Amino acid sequence: MRGTFDYVPLTTLFPHLQKAIAAGGVEPKLLALVHLRASQINGCSACVYDSVAGGGGR
Repeated sequence: MRGTFDYVPLTTLFPHLQKAIAAGGVEPKLLALVHLRASQINGCSACVYDSVAGGGGR
């Protein structure tokens, strides 16, 4: 038997995820590099551009 899950839009989860990442103590520059590499691996050219153009990750 399957459990039931409430639908939660992903956009409501992102602020909580960002707070958890910030609380982890990882340097912002390292997070920006991780975001850039993940964007490259995922093939998200808009995300790569955002990282390189000064967005520095989300």
